[in-house]
Amino acid sequence: MTTRITLMADSNIMSKQIRRIVTDSTPPEQPKDPDTCTLVALLRAFADPRTVGAVEERYRTGGVGYGELKQLLAEVIDAHVAPMRDRYHRLLTDPDELDTRLATGEQHACRRADRTLARTMAAMGL
Repeated sequence: MTTRITLMADSNIMSKQIRRIVTDSTPPEQPKDPDTCTLVALLRAFADPRTVGAVEERYRTGGVGYGELKQLLAEVIDAHVAPMRDRYHRLLTDPDELDTRLATGEQHACRRADRTLARTMAAMGL
């Protein structure tokens, strides 16, 4: 089963999605391999190295449960994406500002594409 984490969703929705990630029934006190755990892989993508290292150590020696790790993961992801999510929702509530930013981005992309195309054609002798 595939679990989707909607990063731009409300914190509570995102947290529920993380809690639905399927894990095995290994008890918290039993050592586990952090390299085979989806939760640890996601934590590596969003958390600072010290937090990841502490969780990996607890995984290897035993003492961390999946519920605790899911809660930590939800907090870390939320803290990481909150500024982007806030900006996303602000732009959605102001269509004029969104249109202005999209037009500016389009102009920038066109200028870069034109320069790249010109260099490519020159390199080909066209």
